[in-house]
Amino acid sequence: RTEKTQTTNIPFMGANDSPPTTRSIVTNYFNWRLNNETITNNRAFTLVRRIAADSEAALRNQQPTFHFSCPISPLDLHILNNIQSHHQEIARELFVDGVGGWGRIIAFIMFSALLAENIIDQHPDDSSRNLIISSLIDWTTDYIDTEFQEWLQNQNYWVKNDI
Repeated sequence: RTEKTQTTNIPFMGANDSPPTTRSIVTNYFNWRLNNETITNNRAFTLVRRIAADSEAALRNQQPTFHFSCPISPLDLHILNNIQSHHQEIARELFVDGVGGWGRIIAFIMFSALLAENIIDQHPDDSSRNLIISSLIDWTTDYIDTEFQEWLQNQNYWVKNDI
C-alpha cells in the first residue's frame, strides 16, 4: 500500500500539538483507509493506522474476506438503519464481555472502515458515499465515547503513550 500524504487545514483533525479525540482518530483512519489520505502524522494517528493495518492483514490471513450484503437499490433511511443495526451487532460481539482495551477499540475502528468500504464498493455510482462514511464515523465514535468513557478517561484518552 502506498500512502499518499495530503496536508489539509481541518481544525478538528488535531494538529501535532492538539490532543486527538476519538472523532479525529476515527475520521483520520477512515480518510487513510478509504481515501488513501493522511491529514496529520500525529503519533496517535500513526499508531492507530499501523495497528489497524497490521490487524487487518492478520485477519485477512485467518478469515475469508469480510463481506456485508447491502441491497443494490439507492441508499435510503431503511437501508441506513439496517447498516447501523449490523454495525451495532459488530460492536456487541467485539465487546461482549464489556472489556475495552486499545487493541479492541482499534479493531472496532478497522471493522467500521471495512464495513464502509464494503458498502461503498457495492454502490460505486451512488451519491451517498459521504453519508455512509459520515454515518459510520458517527456511530463508531459515539459507541467508543459512550461505552468506554470511564476507561478512556483513565487512560488519559488518546494522548497516553502506550496505545
